[in-house]
Amino acid sequence: GAVVYSLIPKVDEGHRGENDGRFPAGATDIDYHIAKSVLGGWWHADFRISEAEFVAYARERDWPLVALTAPRDFDLGLGPGASDWQTISDGWVYVSPLADDGGGVVAVFDRSRGRATVRAGSH
Repeated sequence: GAVVYSLIPKVDEGHRGENDGRFPAGATDIDYHIAKSVLGGWWHADFRISEAEFVAYARERDWPLVALTAPRDFDLGLGPGASDWQTISDGWVYVSPLADDGGGVVAVFDRSRGRATVRAGSH
């Protein structure tokens, strides 16, 4: 029989919980979504973490962080079609160059909330 692959992402509906080892050490109060398809997928997570632990997490991944010192808008929505634009003016950000597959990473640490949001994906 033929094998059929869907181009529509299979979404692993949102999860909420504690760190199960997929997140940086020290991450708690975690919300995340995962979607996969034959064309790629994405991973969105939002979690509480100390600034030092977020900086260490970024360093482990070779993400050169840029300090946020002026207001900048980010879409921190989790899940398919979710949109949650927030203005962050004090924290850290990493935005990767666009990968060959059209994907990339956006990682934001909001010092005022003590939370990080990471969005990663490929097409």
